[in-house]
Amino acid sequence: MSAPQRSTQHLTLIAAMACFLGAVPLSGAFQGHRWLVYCALAIGIVALLGLAGRTLGVPALLTPLIQLAGLVVFHAAAFSSNARWAVLPTPSTFRDMRSTYQHAVDIAQTTAPPVPVDTSMLMVVSLALGLVAVAVDLVTAGLRRPAIAGLALLALYAVGTSISGGVSWLGFLCAGAGFLLLLLAEGRERLAAWGRIIGRNSSDTGRNAGQSAATRIGITALAIAVIVPLAIPGFTANLLTSFAQSRGQGIGNGKGSTGSRIDPFTSLRGQLRDDGVPYNLFRFTTNVQDPFYLRTSVLGDYTGTGWKQADGDKTVGTTGTLPAPATVADRPGKGVRTATVHVTTQDYTGGQVPVFYSVQRLQADKDRGRSWKYRPELGTVAGSSLERGTTYTATSIEPVYTQAELKAAQRSASAGLDQYLSLPKLPAKVRAITTTAVAGASTPYQISLNLYNYFADGTQGFHYSLNTRDGTSGNDLLDFLNNQQGFCEQYASAMAVMLRLERIPSRVVLGYTPDGDVHGGYQVTNKDAHAWVEAYLGGVGWVSFDPTPLSADRVQAPNIPTVAPPTGTGAPNEPTPPRVTPNHRPEQQHPSGSAAGAGPPTDNSGSGPGTTLLAVCGVALVLILLALTPMTVRAVQRRRRFRIAAGPDPVRAAESAWQELLATARDHGLSALTTESPRATVGRLVQLISPEPAASSGMRLVALAAERAAYARHAGVNGDLRTALRVSRAAIVDGTPRRSRVTRALLPLSLRGGLRESVDREVGRVRATARALASIVRRPRRAPG
Repeated sequence: MSAPQRSTQHLTLIAAMACFLGAVPLSGAFQGHRWLVYCALAIGIVALLGLAGRTLGVPALLTPLIQLAGLVVFHAAAFSSNARWAVLPTPSTFRDMRSTYQHAVDIAQTTAPPVPVDTSMLMVVSLALGLVAVAVDLVTAGLRRPAIAGLALLALYAVGTSISGGVSWLGFLCAGAGFLLLLLAEGRERLAAWGRIIGRNSSDTGRNAGQSAATRIGITALAIAVIVPLAIPGFTANLLTSFAQSRGQGIGNGKGSTGSRIDPFTSLRGQLRDDGVPYNLFRFTTNVQDPFYLRTSVLGDYTGTGWKQADGDKTVGTTGTLPAPATVADRPGKGVRTATVHVTTQDYTGGQVPVFYSVQRLQADKDRGRSWKYRPELGTVAGSSLERGTTYTATSIEPVYTQAELKAAQRSASAGLDQYLSLPKLPAKVRAITTTAVAGASTPYQISLNLYNYFADGTQGFHYSLNTRDGTSGNDLLDFLNNQQGFCEQYASAMAVMLRLERIPSRVVLGYTPDGDVHGGYQVTNKDAHAWVEAYLGGVGWVSFDPTPLSADRVQAPNIPTVAPPTGTGAPNEPTPPRVTPNHRPEQQHPSGSAAGAGPPTDNSGSGPGTTLLAVCGVALVLILLALTPMTVRAVQRRRRFRIAAGPDPVRAAESAWQELLATARDHGLSALTTESPRATVGRLVQLISPEPAASSGMRLVALAAERAAYARHAGVNGDLRTALRVSRAAIVDGTPRRSRVTRALLPLSLRGGLRESVDREVGRVRATARALASIVRRPRRAPG
């Protein structure tokens, strides 16, 4: 096999490894890791076909086509039942794959990450990663430009960050390692263009030394980017992840998410906090005087540590008249009202569309609504990302309840509600607290109302705060119930779980609250993001409760969308809604910076500009310490050698003085040759820097001491070795350009060589021990007698 062929095969394997490592940052977007197995299979098929094609001498332009055909065959066999002989695709196969693709798109548009991975999602993700692998392989092995292929890995990293709100340290490390592999392959290709690469043991080690240094620099940079931010209090991501989460560009904590959308579930707190800086998301007008909250997501799967997206029965397009939820469609005789909202987006750029419950018609500018999907049972709309200045109008048919209707509600036995009753194993104390809060109520509405009052009426000591306290129970829910302090997510989560313990279906809803009518419309900011609860009452439907407390003396009816007066005066189908001034949520900040109606004072020590400044100063301090570490280590080493050079032991003094002279020369770019004697090395140094006569004499005195310590019967020289070393070192420093002295002092090159020699020495000892043990094991036994 020729050298170019071996090089091409090497690049093919490098491309496959880099592509797989680059896919790891996508882990936050999907549930589980089964998708990564299928992606590995797709990438492996691309690599194997690339190796086969290049080994057999297939023309370079045909290799990507063979790889694409292999991907199609693989996906036809894995995801279609209409493939001929279970392998070869047919027209029916492509129709199946198209339908599967459309189903995956619906899931992606209407489900917040992490997305559940079913067959359709497996096919789309593995096919997409396979196509990326073909592109990376073509650029790396076909065009022999590995560094350019790193753009594909950067795109994968950006997708992972924007979808899941951030990338874990492991994902960042894998992505960085993949890009480093491509850079190393690029360097090797460029070095190979100059001829044969000479090994490390040869006299010409410049190329390998440069490549080895680049490797170490890359690995060190990755380690610093991962470890340093994690060492700073308040930082939980690496440097690139934090950089990628700029305002309005992604989903995550802080400004990266507040400019886009509410993401289940942990990022809501970051939206509300956001360093205390509010900014506008969208503005809306409506025809109703008491608008309820605008919803974006419904969470129905409780895992014990958080909530995930609920599964709706179906999704439909948003053109024409939309189907109403079953509980709303059956209400014409019981009371509904028409609520229309007209929205103009500002800094809101997410794909989840804020609407009232039970949308009937949705019209957007520029036909943008054609790509949106509506889930009737959840009452949510999602699809292509909104842009600044997008306008849309949504008309909803909202249910209007009467007090008698709510009180008469019974438990529902519908099998379709099972997902809203499931719970993991919970501490027994959570059930005990629930029993206390329910206080003997028997009807679903009274149970819901008692749980609502338990949190919201102020008698139990619950108060709102973005800063939660640490608990000792080992369960987040129980810690919250014990500490009685938290933000809207925790109140909604706790009440929803407690409803399920009472066998009442429940779910958590995320969205935004209106903050009062201002100049004929409502302005919604990032501080208006909110979470509340919906309980299913049999014969009534989903009823909203907002258990987040406003003040210590707050006692009022549940915040259901609208409650008709006890003695209605309107027509049966259009009851007169009460005129209610919208309540300020705790998240909604007034110009003074305090929440409306706030009861107990909240602890804001963990947020605000002070914390940000402290974190920035902490990062700067750590970076400065890291930058000064090599110089400090070198200074300590130099002081030690000077001390030994002035000591009574002539052998140790000579060795230390000579080591320091060589280290100083190496720090300033004057390397010594291992084949030279000390006297020859000093002669070359004198020729290079042309020092003063006193410095030349000092260098020769140090070299003479080193030679006598190594070869003479009696070590030692006539002269002050410490003074000779000091003068020699000053001459070497003065003989180098001033502009490079700071860099050479901060990054002393001698430390790297000494570290490498120490590692090589220890590795040599281990190898010698292993060889000795192996010789003992392999030693033949002598025959007896």
